Amino acid sequence: MKLEVPLIQQREGSYHCQVATLLMVMSYFGDKVDYDDLLKDLKPYILDDGVHNQGAIIYLRKRGYNTLFAHHDLGVLSPEIENITEKDIAALEKVLKETPDDDKNRYRKEKLALDTEYIKAGGMYSTKLPDLKLIDEYIEKKIPVVLGAVRNKALSLSPTASEGNHA
Repeated sequence: MKLEVPLIQQREGSYHCQVATLLMVMSYFGDKVDYDDLLKDLKPYILDDGVHNQGAIIYLRKRGYNTLFAHHDLGVLSPEIENITEKDIAALEKVLKETPDDDKNRYRKEKLALDTEYIKAGGMYSTKLPDLKLIDEYIEKKIPVVLGAVRNKALSLSPTASEGNHA
């Protein structure tokens, strides 16, 4: 099955793939948002080289979208939070609290804090990679699926994940 999701390009020279992705998904559902307005709304989640994936999905939750965020970032996960869901928020909060507050762990702490914020916003969450069956089920229901990968060797991308963020 093919979904008629409109193509919206990210701005040339930008790392705004998440912005373009959000605009495409929202446009698919008839929710028109201006690029610059979206950038302004995403400001707390914008990095030098893109937008936190969690920031994009938090934005959708705040707009009333039902969302599932499957976070499988090898730079964040550890055995105690492998294969958990939104029901296990206490485990995420415990790991966040116990993670040292230093430069080495800054990325991990940022991501765990955003994961927690997303769950508290009412989003469905999993640290397990979605399988193709689940992805197909969403597409069959005419629900777009956004796959993003950062530092994740479990997904095969072109260009490779080591070349940046891809949504």
